[in-house]
Amino acid sequence: MLAAVLVIFMMLAFFRASITGWVLAIMVIVPVVAIQSRIPDTALQAVYSVLFLFIMLFGVPLLRRNIISGTILKIFRNILPQISATEQEAINAGTVWWDGDLFSGRPDWRKLLAFPKPSLSAAEQAFLDNEVEQLCAMLDDWDITHRRADLPPEVWQFIKDKGFFGMIIPKRYGGPGIFRAGAFGGGVQDRLAQRHGGGDGDGAEFPGSRRTAVALRHR
Repeated sequence: MLAAVLVIFMMLAFFRASITGWVLAIMVIVPVVAIQSRIPDTALQAVYSVLFLFIMLFGVPLLRRNIISGTILKIFRNILPQISATEQEAINAGTVWWDGDLFSGRPDWRKLLAFPKPSLSAAEQAFLDNEVEQLCAMLDDWDITHRRADLPPEVWQFIKDKGFFGMIIPKRYGGPGIFRAGAFGGGVQDRLAQRHGGGDGDGAEFPGSRRTAVALRHR
């Protein structure tokens, strides 16, 4: 009997049964086990009373949210540190996008496939095919990694002259103003990483240019 109950619980867990499925299974299993155990009538009545209370607390969504989930949430809120104003602003500034579906355990793959494929503008593609290719040709992994531990001065100068440090800064503030932060920024890093093992791609990330551009656009 115990082995059968254990198998049933394992199957419910394996197939990710809902709370309703667990409650229904317990409604059947507990009386059967109690009767098979031939416990006294008084104890049997106590088992039924506990089972009824369990069904009400976990089987009725309104009671479960207000009594079980609400109590657990209050306990965790008292244990966990409070979110600072800066952290709250960061949370409110963005969305979970499709990652929220992924971490739910049941992602909607059709939703992901429905997102349009990122594409580059003509200016962005030209920058990748010319300036970025020129930069790749100037990089020597051995020289940078084992001899200099840095980029050569002429490479730094090329990066400055071609606007790598301010790819998304608007023209009115001295930047190119024609590049977006998403697909293009990742394309530059991917191109450098593919050609030079990732190390030089990290050096060309320039996260400050994005923060600077956002600040300038909101002034």
